[in-house]
Amino acid sequence: MVRSKLVLYGITVIVSLLFFVIFYTPASLVFKLFQDDIAQLPDTSIFQITGSVWNGSADIQYLNFPSSEINWILAPNSLPHGHAEFAVSASGVNHDLEGRFVTNGDQGEFLGLRGIIDSRYINQVGKYHGIFLSGVLDFKDINLSIDNGWFSSGSGKIDWTGGKVMFRTGDGGRTLNLPALNGIVSVKEKKLALHIYNGEQLGFSIHLQRDGWVFLQFTSRFLSLAGFPSGEYFEPDSVIFTIEEKIL
Repeated sequence: MVRSKLVLYGITVIVSLLFFVIFYTPASLVFKLFQDDIAQLPDTSIFQITGSVWNGSADIQYLNFPSSEINWILAPNSLPHGHAEFAVSASGVNHDLEGRFVTNGDQGEFLGLRGIIDSRYINQVGKYHGIFLSGVLDFKDINLSIDNGWFSSGSGKIDWTGGKVMFRTGDGGRTLNLPALNGIVSVKEKKLALHIYNGEQLGFSIHLQRDGWVFLQFTSRFLSLAGFPSGEYFEPDSVIFTIEEKIL
């Protein structure tokens, strides 16, 4: 009986110690352990890490976008079920997003991602490509599953309030005035896709491949919305032209 109590006491101490390590290990220490792996993230800088693994924050910057303060809180009741669930948020100049992230070590899911990104945030990078936007992007319940390092499924909406799109051309520049647009997120044929609609009618679509190539496909209908002549022989849903560029 005494031996059983000692074994039970020892198990209790070990479990308590493990929980203490999980909940109170400084996030900066964990970052150092995985620093080589994190360094492989393209065009990403991570700094100013504070708090612990279960409740902490870090400043992250991607490309020339303004930095984001990432905050996370681990839900302790998720661990006995074999996964870790975090409430996460990303906020900073002209952007504010929040949602949940769930992982079992091999797979991950972003769930219920919502918030806004002002066009001025996007323009910090768009200006290097000669593109400027007005208006606000509204993220509504975005769900993304990640398996083997890439997106396996996706859903949700990204709405744009409408406004001006300005871009440089060979002979100067041009400004388009567009109505409000609605985007539907999906993953098809291993490509992360965003289909953009005006009402219920498809205007254009964006497709991101795992190798970093992005494809923008514009329909005849979108050209009409933008004030371009689309031609009387084209069907409204037919793809008039495609833009390809490697971004990752």
